[in-house]
Amino acid sequence: MLSRILLAAALVIGLSAPLPAQTRRNQQNRQPVGPQLPTDVQGTIQSVMRGGVIMTDSTSTQPWQVAIPATAKVDVTGGATADYLQKGMVVEFKAEIDDKHTIKDKVEELKVITLSPGTKTGLFPPDTKIGDDQGGFGAVGTDIAGTGGKPAKRTAAPAAKGTTKAGGIAAGTYRVVGRLIVRPGGQFTVVTPRGKLAFELSEKPAIGVDMADYMMANQGDKVSVKGLKVPNRPGLMQALEVKIVLAEPLVGGKKKGAAVKSETKHPAKHAKADAGLPEPAADK
Repeated sequence: MLSRILLAAALVIGLSAPLPAQTRRNQQNRQPVGPQLPTDVQGTIQSVMRGGVIMTDSTSTQPWQVAIPATAKVDVTGGATADYLQKGMVVEFKAEIDDKHTIKDKVEELKVITLSPGTKTGLFPPDTKIGDDQGGFGAVGTDIAGTGGKPAKRTAAPAAKGTTKAGGIAAGTYRVVGRLIVRPGGQFTVVTPRGKLAFELSEKPAIGVDMADYMMANQGDKVSVKGLKVPNRPGLMQALEVKIVLAEPLVGGKKKGAAVKSETKHPAKHAKADAGLPEPAADK
């Protein structure tokens, strides 16, 4: 017991002791100098790393080091090839579903998305967008759950034989949002709270991405940043909002006899042992 009391006292004394001069100087160098100033910058990404990106713009003589915290709003848009699609991705597309719980036609347009907080997977009116109506559809023959929803374009049809009222889906056109399952041979299934739906892609599908992961970006992509820059620390900015437009479609690699490989060419260019965004040099 006495030894524990002595150890606790030693810790209190150690924590209350003044910091060495070198440690104080290092901490002071890490503190922002002066007020942070709002700024907008548009340019091109030079490199992507853990913690942020380095970019150039036409008005600066040196690159911007843009720190991207978890609180920043990030939007990455662009295209992708069919072999980019991987298990677990959230996708959305419009499809006509018959009363046998089958998607009738091949899907010509599909988008890989990031669900924002409060949004859900499910079946929704075809003309809505993410966030407009997250109530989804009730059972066959019922109205859309929630308020402000729009009815499906087609009149609800009786449930298919063998389905229950709670699990049935009225025939009609829907905006389908769900998690993807990719099977060998290019077979796809989307998982929603209303069940699984198998579908096929058309021969030349239009695949887009609208995601919130800046690590998908690559050198040459266009970027627009709203953030805060620090006086006397040239080239340093903390992002509040980041919009990236991919210069090239995202692609994936196929592994023989297995699902699509879970790597794309974009993240593959960044080493796992990434040192992160470099610390700006201290003022002299």
